[in-house]
Amino acid sequence: MSKFTDQVADLLMGGDKPVTQAMHDWDGRMTPQAIWRVAEQEAKDNDPRTDRSDGKGRIRPSNLDSLCARLHTFSWLGAPKLRGNTTLMDDGTQRHYYWQKIGLSAGFLKEIEVSVHVDELSLKGSIDGLMPDGSVFEFKHTGPKLYEQRIAAREPTRAHLRQVHAYMKALGTTKASIVYERRSYGVEWHEFRVTFDPAIYQELLDLTQPIHEAMFYETLPEMLPECVPMTGKTFKGCDYHPICPSAQFTTTW
Repeated sequence: MSKFTDQVADLLMGGDKPVTQAMHDWDGRMTPQAIWRVAEQEAKDNDPRTDRSDGKGRIRPSNLDSLCARLHTFSWLGAPKLRGNTTLMDDGTQRHYYWQKIGLSAGFLKEIEVSVHVDELSLKGSIDGLMPDGSVFEFKHTGPKLYEQRIAAREPTRAHLRQVHAYMKALGTTKASIVYERRSYGVEWHEFRVTFDPAIYQELLDLTQPIHEAMFYETLPEMLPECVPMTGKTFKGCDYHPICPSAQFTTTW
């Protein structure tokens, strides 16, 4: 299933790697209960009456990779998004389901897609998995470049850290495991064990303040400086770039 020799070495040195430990001990068989539970979740996610990407009335945890308050406000208001090629996203979704089956079978998960909310952040969403000790499991299916960067840095991205800090706050836990899986022909993954850091949670409070102010005063936050010329990777890569420059605050689109 994996190449995690370095992580097994961490375990031998007393490292806190619950996913890695469970994977090391697992016999590789999927349990019927795990298969059924994930199939149930997949059916729910594919129900045409639901849209998990709809962020109206809330701050979406998966949007925390962006520091753009304008983007978060668009999402909250239910503004139309540009929907491009979803191949990578669909592949990542299937890998999430696969890892959830593994987690329930190997025993490092006791439940999946647990709803969470943090009132002071106006954040609502769900976590990939809840671990037996009450800590967070978050899975990231990444390209080779990002995967190698994070391994070299020996920590997750700041955006992913912000995301799991929101989850930890919601659950009242101080621990989370972020598993990065390299998107490639072979299977390679790495577990990062994260401890709650008040400084990172403060970043979430700072990020959400202008969004709350935008909703209170019914005005859109300013565009990011790099987006003002309406060129560049940040602007073109945003789901809202077709409407962003000329948009006005509105709750009906």
